[in-house]
Amino acid sequence: QVLLALAWTMDESRRKFDMYPEIISGDATEKTNSEERPLYFLMGKDNMNKAFAHTWCFMPSNTRWAYTWFFQDAVPTLHPGTACERVKLILTDACQQEFHAIASVIGQGKVFANAYH
Repeated sequence: QVLLALAWTMDESRRKFDMYPEIISGDATEKTNSEERPLYFLMGKDNMNKAFAHTWCFMPSNTRWAYTWFFQDAVPTLHPGTACERVKLILTDACQQEFHAIASVIGQGKVFANAYH
């Protein structure tokens, strides 16, 4: 057996996402592990305007199918309930694979690509 991806959250992070799901942003960092897999993470913003991380994933690659799996399967599994449905805006960088995967799963009108890199 081969482990393709690993996604996780923590109790406190999950609680904060349940409380403040309206705006999230996602980004991948490179070269954080010996297998050189991207570490993707989602962040939220609380009522005090402070950022918090709530979901992490060692991705198999920066491909559309991997992002689709993450947003379609991993995030709803890790965050059951209504938090995912209450997301109003997702900010991403200019990664086209990420943007199109999110748009296909969540909806085009909720995704905003910001070239902040």
